[in-house]
Amino acid sequence: DAVGAYEFLTYGEVRERVQNFASGMASFGLKGKDAVGLYSVNRIEWVLAEYACYFNNQVTVPLYDTLGDEAIEHICCQTEMQVIVASHEKASNILRLRSKLPSLKHIVIMDEEISDELAQSATKADVELIKFGSVEKRGAEEPHEPSPPSPEDLCTICYTSGTTGLPKGVMLPHKALLADGSSVLAL
Repeated sequence: DAVGAYEFLTYGEVRERVQNFASGMASFGLKGKDAVGLYSVNRIEWVLAEYACYFNNQVTVPLYDTLGDEAIEHICCQTEMQVIVASHEKASNILRLRSKLPSLKHIVIMDEEISDELAQSATKADVELIKFGSVEKRGAEEPHEPSPPSPEDLCTICYTSGTTGLPKGVMLPHKALLADGSSVLAL
């Protein structure tokens, strides 16, 4: 709940961690263009997982508490999400909703420890829980080549509450984000 000390990472350290995490994610059987959920407050693991998805040409799908349980169910089902990278706290919420998330197979826990209670909930829900660091280690031991996206490939689906009904997904391709970044540099 409190902000910890800022930890600096070099570009090389970030690249290595991204490559390792991306390679480790390959063991889940994901294909390019598959959706991967990201569910936590802002933290380094969120960014590393996001870049690892780009490394594998997978689509990031942020999940937010403010949208509510019904929206999270809708998003996970609509994207056929198999993997969610989440903080321990958010993983508890996902496991509570598990019966309504038929495609979910894996939750990568950003925290260093997994409580016995969370592990038991995952076992009952038939979901594999794995620590973020374990995915990185797996990837370091079994590296694979990147599958970079093309500019037209989908980068992220950002769901918004909208004004009526279930959330709507804004589908942003890589070229849209590149154009955005380029326009900022041109100012």
